[in-house]
Amino acid sequence: LVGTFTSMKMAVGRALYYAGRLAGWSPELRTTLLGRQSSLAALGSSYWVSHRNVVMDPRVDPDADPTQFDQKRRQRSHLTPGEEVARIQTRIRAGISGVNLMSEYNTIIVKGLPLSLQMYHTFFTGFTSPRARVEETFTLYSDMRKYGIRPDVKLFNKIMKGCNRSQHPKKVFWLWEEMQRDETRPDLETYKELLAACAVNEETVTRATVVWESMIKAGVEPVDTIYACIIDCCRVRRDLQDGLKIFKGISDSKRGRETYHATIRLCGALKNLEKAEELFEELKADPSGRASPFGHGAMFLAYVWNLRVDDAIGVMTDWRNTGGNAAFLPGD
Repeated sequence: LVGTFTSMKMAVGRALYYAGRLAGWSPELRTTLLGRQSSLAALGSSYWVSHRNVVMDPRVDPDADPTQFDQKRRQRSHLTPGEEVARIQTRIRAGISGVNLMSEYNTIIVKGLPLSLQMYHTFFTGFTSPRARVEETFTLYSDMRKYGIRPDVKLFNKIMKGCNRSQHPKKVFWLWEEMQRDETRPDLETYKELLAACAVNEETVTRATVVWESMIKAGVEPVDTIYACIIDCCRVRRDLQDGLKIFKGISDSKRGRETYHATIRLCGALKNLEKAEELFEELKADPSGRASPFGHGAMFLAYVWNLRVDDAIGVMTDWRNTGGNAAFLPGD
């Protein structure tokens, strides 16, 4: 919605700019008038200032400065293929508004620019955002394979993370099979994403035992986030006793915030609010600073799941009183 609203404002800004040009306003008058009307009009002014001398072609825009335009064009034409790819990667890493990842990628392919594993790492970082489309992600993955570039474990982890964020657990397991075919050794982050995929629904949770056994066989030592995923699997299986048993069996050095959050969610989902409240108070009182907005969020959900609305509001108020932003709570 924010992106759509911004695009609409820019469209209005462009319309105001061209309306002023067609009306015969001088550049100075346009800047003065548009800059004083409103935020939308100011956008028209900023559009003129930012585009007239930098990217507008003088053959299209009579107000453009031919000298600066030719200078910019010469700068781009002197880039080597490697430098051009690096420029595109920099734009993506900087998170420049309006950068279309598929468009930038197609530019590289059409121009025959050099491809590399590092370049694909940059693109997959953009494609695995929460709002990314999985179809585009796997189009990119298929292309990478077609061009003979073999992904490493970090790249597999990025794609798995994107699949989990967009609720596509089966894609995560498919990628695990790809890793096995490539003989790519999974690391701790890989198993975390696999177990997170197991905790999505009753169908995927049946794979949790296989993933856990594979992790132990590979010699990967479980940590706080891994235990949290296992406890989330217990929640999906609706096995309160097993989840609490796992929680109690974790050593203090490995029992961190994520484990507490998962166990609070487990107790809340399976109607054991007394235990959830006990863990929440223990988390808040911990001197190591394990309390976080996500702990409040877990307790908030526990109350909501049990229709304890007043208590849920109390958790939100408590977090606000500690200086926190209540917007974090529903997001947990």
